Amino acid sequence: MITIPQDSTTGTTSAEPILIRAEERLDSGIIIPAKWVFPEGNRKQRRASAATTRKAPSRNVAFDHVAAPLHALGYSPVPLVGKIPRITEWTVKFCQSRPTSDEIANEWGRAARGKVRFDGVGIACHSGVIFIDIDVDDWLPVYTRLCEIIPNLDQCPAVIGRRGIKLMLRAADGINHREWNIALASTNDVLEILAHGRQGVIAPTLHPKTGKPYIWRNEAVTPMTVPAAELPVISAEHVAAIRTAFPPAAKKSEVKAKLAEKAVAVKAETRKAAREATRWDGHPDAMRRCVAALERLDADAYASWNIAADAFASWAGDAGREAWDTWSKKSAKYDPAAQDAQWAKSMARAAEGVGSGMGAIVAMAVKLGFDKSLRAWPTLYTSRHGNRVQHGDSPFENAAAAMPKGPKFREALNAQRRLAWMSDALTPRDLRLLDWLHAFANEGVGFAWPSERRLAELIGAPNERALSQSMRNLVRAGVIVVGPFQSNPEKKKTFSYAFLSPEGKTWDEVMNWQSKCSGHEVEQD
Repeated sequence: MITIPQDSTTGTTSAEPILIRAEERLDSGIIIPAKWVFPEGNRKQRRASAATTRKAPSRNVAFDHVAAPLHALGYSPVPLVGKIPRITEWTVKFCQSRPTSDEIANEWGRAARGKVRFDGVGIACHSGVIFIDIDVDDWLPVYTRLCEIIPNLDQCPAVIGRRGIKLMLRAADGINHREWNIALASTNDVLEILAHGRQGVIAPTLHPKTGKPYIWRNEAVTPMTVPAAELPVISAEHVAAIRTAFPPAAKKSEVKAKLAEKAVAVKAETRKAAREATRWDGHPDAMRRCVAALERLDADAYASWNIAADAFASWAGDAGREAWDTWSKKSAKYDPAAQDAQWAKSMARAAEGVGSGMGAIVAMAVKLGFDKSLRAWPTLYTSRHGNRVQHGDSPFENAAAAMPKGPKFREALNAQRRLAWMSDALTPRDLRLLDWLHAFANEGVGFAWPSERRLAELIGAPNERALSQSMRNLVRAGVIVVGPFQSNPEKKKTFSYAFLSPEGKTWDEVMNWQSKCSGHEVEQD
């Protein structure tokens, strides 16, 4: 059993600490780990005693192994903890000056030991010693490019770590130039040059992440065999060439600026393409409609005059000049020379895809009471929407295309209504729905596409589900056919409905039957 020793003369507890070894055991058989055990006393006494009796720190084995030979060959070896020199002002002690051989042997081998897991050793950048650290996994292409810049790289010591390779060179004048330092970020994370106030890790340091030692590329060419004064030379021209060959990546601000510039260009191209797609197609009613919108604006206002020039130039090109001139003459400020100059500017902006468009004129006119709806221009509306049913071969498209046009359109609907009212398969609500579909039918396209919610309210259906039941009844009876989901003139998304003539009958035959029932003959085309 281990006991606390007592002073033989006073019988008090000794102030000296006792080291209990791990192999010593208590009577209970419990192993006591190695640690300092202090006798009773105040805290200051225990701390002072521990400071004077603690064991000496262990030495850096890697540093002890190579430091003396490296120092003898003109290098400035520095002890590392892993990859880091944990020595206060180490750049002053190892880069700006070089430790003596006695300091190497007696002092720095014990530097910053503590609980060190990996011993390390490096060579400080002193007396012109410089490192080029290639820090990429696939370092061979980079090394090949460097060989084109600096000759004799195959003759310099090179150490290989977890990734990449580190090359040792020297400046011809023996000076470590601060401006030769190149950070890793300055070469897009490819390589860095350690020239001033830096150090390079060498073998046999253990890498702190892998636990494996650094190795020399060629064991016959190492700092242990090549003196510092005989290293291959690197010059300022070589450093400048490396900066050029390995430029830095673009900064985030530059990347953002380029992306913003690209976004502006894409937006301009998109806007230009959109304007090209909506340019005047030569329809006379389209020009009359835009002129009607322009008439709402004040010709004396410079802003309106300027916007109108841009709008007609981008929408109709030279064909819009006459409409703009005619409107401009309403102002007492009209000047032919100013007209020509402004039109030239507007045409140039239109070519670049900038400036105001016709939408600006229409928007300004709407605020002054202009009705922009196409329903006031039937032929224009037909030309815009009639192509919706001119393609494909679906039953809906065929039904819409087969509908008579002109005055016969309503005659055909009236004949269908009379036939539907004679059917026993349709309920009164179904017939009211058909009447409202006829009311919403558009002669230009040959079908109707009203809002279902509005239809439900008009026919008195409690909800849209009841409306759907009536729709199904009309479809089963062969009265209508449901088409695609699209926007109606009120810009609401809804289904479209085309009307069917009785099976095996044409609309002309149906209208003739209607005419005979009413006592009138139908004129044949």
